[in-house]
Order: sequence, then structure tokens, then C-alpha cells
Amino acid sequence: MTSLNIESTLIPETNSELTKLDFSRANWKKFQKILKDKITLNSNLANIPNDRNISNEDCDEHIQSISIIIEEAIKLSVPKIKCKNMIDCYQNKTIERLQSYKSFLITKVNRMQYGTSADRSQLQQTKAILKNVKTLLKQQFQASVNKYWKLRAQSIQKTNSRTMFPRINKLYITKEPMKISKLVLPTNSLHLESAGINLNEHRVENGMVIIDKKINQLNILGCAFEEIHSRDIPSPIETQVNNSVSSLRLNNVQPLVIFSNNIKSDSPNINQHSNFFTTSEDLLLILKKLNNKKSSGLDNIPNIALKNLPFELIKILTIVFNNLLNNQYFPNCWKVSKIIPIKKKNKDPTNPSSYRPINLVSSLGKVFEILISKALNHTVEDKQIVPNSQFGFKKSHSTVHAMNKLVTDIQWNLNAKKPTGACAIDTEKAFDSVWTNGLIYKLKGLDFPPHIINIIDSMLSDRKFVIAMGQTITERIFKMKNGLPQGTITAPTLYNIFTHDILLGIDNALAFADDIIIYSNKSKMKDIQLEIQANLSKIEKYCEKFKLKINYDKCECILFRTPIRKGTNDLRKNWKTFSIRGSDDNLIQTKTSIRYLGIEIDKFLYFNNHINIQLRKAQSAFMALKSLFFSKDLAIDVKVICYQAFIRPILTYACPIWWNISPSYMERLRKFERKCIRACTNLKRSAHSQYEHYVSNKILLDTANIHRIDNFIIKLNRNYFRRAAVITENDLIRGIAYPNYEYIKTTLKSGFIPPEAFIYLDSCGCISDTNNIPIIYHNYRRATDKKINFSPDRLDTNNFRFCTALPERDIKDNDRLNAEKFFWLE
Repeated sequence: MTSLNIESTLIPETNSELTKLDFSRANWKKFQKILKDKITLNSNLANIPNDRNISNEDCDEHIQSISIIIEEAIKLSVPKIKCKNMIDCYQNKTIERLQSYKSFLITKVNRMQYGTSADRSQLQQTKAILKNVKTLLKQQFQASVNKYWKLRAQSIQKTNSRTMFPRINKLYITKEPMKISKLVLPTNSLHLESAGINLNEHRVENGMVIIDKKINQLNILGCAFEEIHSRDIPSPIETQVNNSVSSLRLNNVQPLVIFSNNIKSDSPNINQHSNFFTTSEDLLLILKKLNNKKSSGLDNIPNIALKNLPFELIKILTIVFNNLLNNQYFPNCWKVSKIIPIKKKNKDPTNPSSYRPINLVSSLGKVFEILISKALNHTVEDKQIVPNSQFGFKKSHSTVHAMNKLVTDIQWNLNAKKPTGACAIDTEKAFDSVWTNGLIYKLKGLDFPPHIINIIDSMLSDRKFVIAMGQTITERIFKMKNGLPQGTITAPTLYNIFTHDILLGIDNALAFADDIIIYSNKSKMKDIQLEIQANLSKIEKYCEKFKLKINYDKCECILFRTPIRKGTNDLRKNWKTFSIRGSDDNLIQTKTSIRYLGIEIDKFLYFNNHINIQLRKAQSAFMALKSLFFSKDLAIDVKVICYQAFIRPILTYACPIWWNISPSYMERLRKFERKCIRACTNLKRSAHSQYEHYVSNKILLDTANIHRIDNFIIKLNRNYFRRAAVITENDLIRGIAYPNYEYIKTTLKSGFIPPEAFIYLDSCGCISDTNNIPIIYHNYRRATDKKINFSPDRLDTNNFRFCTALPERDIKDNDRLNAEKFFWLE
């Protein structure tokens, strides 16, 4: 059988009709019937064997046929989006009559002006009537427009959760259209030559070429992305790695099993490969769980179509997928992805490096990758390859868990009167430049099963991509020599495998994906500096060995310490000399506050800067959506839900880390929340007070029917520590939920209180009292005073500075009495 020319069949024409189809009105029964009929007419698919092995060429042909019949069925069963005249929705009988009368008057005026017997006075009178009709028509049209959008807003109800947010996005949230600005490059740029740009066809100013043609812009961006994937850094073990991988590839890949009447490819029952092959029932479950919002790749098959495939086609897919797994082969048609360039925030739009690639791969290919990922993850978990210090791309792990571990260690050191030096390391384009041969070499060294290594190697080799923007797609196909394709299912796990030993031999270090931080807690400043310097050198050697690159311009250092007056003699003498240098004498900038994993950490761990930054972010988000929150037509409960969905998560991000803030900072959050709710509820000044006094906080919150933000933060913290107790995969997380109470008691006096002290304080009743009043956020403390020296039995309620009135929802909340849910409250 002749091999197929996959690339020529994959790149669609630029006038793709997929975006013109309305999948919400699709006839899925018709879709399934069409597919069944097409399977019957296609002898290759109808008679696909399940009792013998299928070659890779046959699998390619079957995939091609399946993709074609699915796309044809979509076109026949999914209606096109009707192009409506936007004015039609504003029309009514009054406007139609006025428009008809206006046309009549215009015709009459024209006849009177250009006729032989024109009466001037009658002409002027008709023109005056025409002018009045135009004015009246304009008023009626404006009223109709207002009425239409008012009704659209009033129709949004929280009871219909499926359509609520899509309608809000359409009415109130404006999205900038995806576009590429004019690119400006030096005349000697290699990207111009690689993209085949003729300088004579473009404007040149001051030695810079201005590229304004869309297809040329896409080609230049394609060359820029291709350069990242082709980055070749010399490695001291390159020869060793390449020889090892070459010897692996020289061995002919043999099928794992021979399918027969006893072992059929649509339901293989093989004990030793139970986590590798699939069944039609398992594949059906995978398809049903696909996300409808994910965009399709070059095959133009959306997930919603895959979720409605008939079972007959699912059985065929099962046979094809199992044969691909058996042959350890990843089809070439799924290796070509579509990349959409998106401009990075606050970056120069004329620079090609300011664009981030969004990788869209084949939907069918992603389903097949789920099967590979299942086998890959099973081996990773069985061999415990990814260390506990890596918190990224792992189930039940989050940035907050990583930060909790870091802050806990720093607080422990400060309580022992030891400063902590830290260095946040940024690896440049780490995901996009993973050394493919190095990854295969590591899989082999970790003793992964050969069939998994072979299919990963097949999946990552010879990958290609095109650049697309709207309906324009580059004719040129770019190569992806190295790197993990973003948007693929297996890429996160493969990255963790590739970097699993980057922190090997380094005790005090954490990583969340490619964000690494190393720290030291020695007593002497000199020893801290030497240890961080030594550990940085280890990471530099590792990066050199496996072709990763550290971006020293984005690396940051910080010294966490007590105020100088409370520090040791060594700290007072040497804190100013703390500095770290990378290879080639690159000085890493030392700061008093760094941003790591979205949290602003200052040298004293006050977290006041973090609150200020998050408040500014929330204020910007609120103003960007002010047309939503100040709308008089949108229902109050819908606006409150939008506040909870869009604004409140910004305010409360990482609150299990910074919950020990002063009442004054919490009042800033409460004050901003009241401002947002006042806009949502339109409750401002009351009439009975001659508009002199605002509505009380209690009435405001009761109208919104939400927890006050300080109580909401307490609930988030309780749930965070409750969930941490059941994460058995990582002792660094599970240990958070079981702190040493004797140690916690000492930290309350020093002020260096770790996040998990929340559990002890909550059990003592120091977080909130029996009336659910959050006493920790009302008992007066300075913003820089983290000590907690009060207890419920000797609490002075007269010391409360701010309003303690709670909404009914907080008063009736019985969460604090739920000892089964929160074990520390027993």
C-alpha cells in the first residue's frame, strides 16, 4: 500500500467554514445516522479487522477516512450561522411606518424639486415635515435600541447557569480582536531571510523593515517560534545521549502482541499491558468528558462532535487506537499543529518575541494522547519519579502548597534567629526547548517500559506546525526540532520527568513547573551565601548538561530577616553584602520584595505589599467591568455572582499564606468589597436620611446575600487545611495539616507565625468567636505586628476598631461547629 501524503491533506484552505457553523443547533441524531451510513459505504472501515494486526500505513489511511467522514457529517448536520442584519432586531411597527413615510416624503421632495411646476412654499413645508419625521424616527430607533438591550440584560438570570456567563460575556465583556501589529525588524535580521521576505516590497526606515502584510507577519513569527524549538546549546553529554537514542531507534519496533480470535484489538484482555490498551467502553467515557470549549486543530473536528459519535465509529476508533499502541506509533497527521500567536501583556507589539504561541492540536490526536498519558502516569507514580519538592503538574498540588512549604521553612528559621537567603531562578523558554533526545535518554535511564519509550519517541519526533490568524494560514510548514508541544496531554508529565533530578542533592529548594527557588538557613551570612552559590552552580551545571538556559535578568535574590535592631551581630554587619552571582559573573539582582508564584513576598514576611498589589488588580478589574456592575437592568443576584467570580478571587488569592494580616489591612478589603456590592445592589444613600447617610453594612451584605470577605477568607483557609490533610501523595503537604502545637505557641509570641498556625488558633477560638465574628481581624494590631497575644477568655471587645455587624448568612453559618469536617475543631 502506498503511503499517504499527510501534510498535503492536512492544511485546509483559508476559507474554512468551521467558524460559520452553529453547533448549538446541530442535529446530532442526523449526524450519527450520516456517520453510520458512511461507515457502511466505506468497505475499509466497515470491514476493519479486530482479529489481526494492522500496519501503520493502514492506520494512517483509516484515520484519514475517519476524519473526512466526521467533517462531512458535521457540514451536513450542523447549520450555518445565519448572517442577520443587526438593525432587524431593533425594528418595530412604528419604526417601519415612519421609514415608509420618510421614503414617501423624500420621493415627494425630489419630484417637487426637479419637476416643472414646483410650489416653493409647499416644498418648504414638505421638507419641514421630513425633518420632523427624521427626528421622530431617530428618537424611536434610540428608544427601541435601549429597550432591546434592556430586555437582553433582564433576561439574564442565575437560574439558567448554562447561558448566564456566555450572555454576560457577550453583552458586557469586550475582548480585543486577535491581531498582529506591524512588525519592525532590523534589515539584517535572520528572521527576514528565513521567512523569505523581499526587502524591496516593504518600507525601510532607519535601517528597520516594517512588515505590514499579514501572511509575511505570520511567516516571521513562525520563524521566531521555530528558532526557539531549534535552539541548540552544546552539552558535555551530547554524544553519549545521541548514541544511546540512536541505538534505541535502530532497533525495529516490534508489536507488543499478535491480535487474534483470542486477543481481539477492540477489547484486548492482557494482564501485563492492562494500563496501555483501551476498550470501546473506556473510550466512550473519555469522549464524554471532553471539554466543549477547547478549540480544534487542523482537522477541524471540535470536541462536541467527538462526544456525539455513534458507538459503531467508537468501536472502529478503539481498533485503530489499540493497533497504534501495539505498534508504538504516533500518526504523522497528528504531529502537525496550528499555532495562534497571542501578544504578551505590556510587551512591544512590533517585536516578534512579544508573542506567545497558543498550540492547537488535533482533537482525535488528543484523545489518543489521553491513552498514552494514562500509561505514562501509571509508570511515573509506580516508580515515584517526580520528587515531592516539585509541586507543578501534579494532582491536588497548587501554588499555595508550594508557598506554604517555603514560608513555613523561613518562619522556622526566623524563630531560630537565623536569616534565610533565597534565589528565584528563571529558566528561559524551558517548556519550548526541552531537549527531545535528552528526554528519551532519561526515560531509558529511568527504566521505563520500552513500548512507552517508543511511542513517546514517535510522538515527539518530526513534529511540525503552521501559523494561523483568523482564516489566514501559512503555506510553509515549520519544524519543531525540540520542545514539548503546548496544549498536548502528555507534555506536563514529560516536563516533570525531564527535570525530575534538577534539584537532586539540594535540600532547601522548591519548584512549581519551571519556577525554581533555592534557599539557605545557615547562622552566618557568609555560609548562606556560599550554600546558595553552590546550589546555583549545581543547577547551572544541570542546565548546561541538558540544554536548558537560565535567564539571569529575570532571576531575583532576597534575604528574609528580622529587623536589624533585633538581628544578630553577624546580620547587622553583613546583611548589606548579601549577593549571588551566576555563571560568567552574572550578578543576580537582590531585592527587598520578590514575586514568586503570583505572591509578593517581602523580606519581613508581612505580606502587606501583596494585599496592596491585589487590591490594585481588583480595582482595575472592577473598573474594566463597570458597565456590568453599574447596570440598572441586570439582576442584582447576577451582578453579585459576577463579583464573586471575577473580583473576589483576586482579593483572596493565596489567603492561606497571608491570613495573619492586621485588621486595618483587612478593613481595606472589606471597604473595597462594600464598594463593589454597593454598585451591584445600587444601595447608596437612603431617602429617609435626606440622602446624608449610606445604607448600613449589614443591610448591604444581607441584600447581596454573601459571606463578608473576612469570614469568606476564614472558610477558604479551613477548607484548604482540611484538604491538605487528605493529600497522602506528598508529605510536604500533608504535614501542613498536623503542626506541632507546642512550637506554634512559641511563634505566637515571636510574630513569625507559619501559615498552619491557623489550625491551632482556630481550635482555640482565636480566629472567630461563637457568634462567627472574626475577632482576629478586629482586635487592634499594627500592620507590622504579627504577634497574637489575645485569647477568647480575656478578649477586650472595646478594642475592636471596625464594624462587627455580620450579614444573616454569616450569623447562621454553622461551619465552625462541624467537627467531622474540620478535625481540629473537636
